[in-house]
Amino acid sequence: MFNVQCQTLKPTTLNLEPWTLNFGLWTLDFGLWTLDFRLWTLDLKPWTITMQEYLKKVQLPGQSVNPLFACLGVIVEQIAPERVVMRLPFRPDFIQGGGMIAGGIIATLADEAMAHAALANLNPGETTATIEMNIRYLKGCASGDIAATATLIKKGRRVMTLQAEIVDSQQQTIALAGASFMILDKKSASTG
Repeated sequence: MFNVQCQTLKPTTLNLEPWTLNFGLWTLDFGLWTLDFRLWTLDLKPWTITMQEYLKKVQLPGQSVNPLFACLGVIVEQIAPERVVMRLPFRPDFIQGGGMIAGGIIATLADEAMAHAALANLNPGETTATIEMNIRYLKGCASGDIAATATLIKKGRRVMTLQAEIVDSQQQTIALAGASFMILDKKSASTG
């Protein structure tokens, strides 16, 4: 005779629009042995909003359309074809072993600011991808918010060139970045 106990923990759903992650756990305990069934599903809903809708939603407080921004705490202050401004509130976990904000954190903010400036300059039916990026670190930053301002330098038929200036909380330039973005047709980009 088996003594079967079924323990069900409430499945958890994490909604990072437009993606949904479901985590569930079910365990059957037979005394001497346990059957452990784990259910992990990732529901990648099709992108159902337009680029213009995305660019509006990503600027809202508590936005959920950009999981990276939600994770890092990026605040989008302005998105317009002529410039994009993003701010990253300081967190102690951005500090690397040398006591400064990690260069990768600064580069991520620069890349995202330039990417969103590229998005703001696309025509309907186009998408984009970073094809090259460079960054020059000019000054260390040990604390305080940092901000990136990105501008479009040139838009060709297939490539856009952008630049970003990253400043500390005293408006001192800490890094300069540049990048090229390929302009892709949305239909061909989704088929590989």
